Amino acid sequence: MAAIPLRDETLRELKDKVVVISGSAHGIGLATVTLLFTHGAKVIHGDWDASAGSAVDNSLSSSLTSPKVPGGESTFVQTDVTSYSSVLNLFDTAWKKYGRVDVAISNAGVQEFGGWFEKGLGLEGVKTVGTAGFKSSPGLPSYTAAKHGVLGLIRSLRPYLPKTYNVRLNAICPWMTDTVMVTGVKEGWVKEGLPINTPEHVARVIIETALGGRMQDEFEEEGEGEGEGAKKVVRYNGRAVFVEGGRGWDIESGIEGTEEIWLGEEVSRTLSRGQEVLGDGTDSQW
Repeated sequence: MAAIPLRDETLRELKDKVVVISGSAHGIGLATVTLLFTHGAKVIHGDWDASAGSAVDNSLSSSLTSPKVPGGESTFVQTDVTSYSSVLNLFDTAWKKYGRVDVAISNAGVQEFGGWFEKGLGLEGVKTVGTAGFKSSPGLPSYTAAKHGVLGLIRSLRPYLPKTYNVRLNAICPWMTDTVMVTGVKEGWVKEGLPINTPEHVARVIIETALGGRMQDEFEEEGEGEGEGAKKVVRYNGRAVFVEGGRGWDIESGIEGTEEIWLGEEVSRTLSRGQEVLGDGTDSQW
């Protein structure tokens, strides 16, 4: 897997960026809103917890008295992410206030406990297909299936969205992160000495993935190999980033780069030809 370097210049790019984020009142969302605001972003954030969400705005506003805070803007909108109209209102608030959205962060999500399948449901109606996006999460089948679905969505849209809408899409897959969601398993993690993310760790990787990129030689981009050409930043798109102990790792590059090993050279080449026939989705014949 390729490491995602955390660059200070990416944080400087946050000034005056308009960012919409859900799940903002606690944990990773709260840490992300705080980091965005601290570096001068204009943040429209939503959460179902109206009291905690409003408290975030009050806390950030009071921090403006500190000379260390350049002064962003923060607007809370109570949001239920299970309601399309509620999510639309969150984005509409940003659009009406600033006329644009530069970055959108879909952060809200919960685990489900029990009752995943309706009793007596026929097998014809069932398809069993975080880190839950690429690893199993025992005891959380609905959660895991949903997260795997997110990676499928990103993989199918990464060649299409930039060309069609000038939009980039990435996923963050945090490992154990110290929030209220993991109190039941944290003790075992500590006992084994495994790395634990803080919400601030994950927030930093979220921002790097949204606005950062890797340095690429222009000769490399043109397929001429390494050369003496000028370096430029190639923004991340279609990446799934595993966050472990505050470090980010691009999962997709590892999968793509080793396909000939785990699938076989001949089959990999044939698959690539088929993908070329399918194209990037901009002229789909489905």
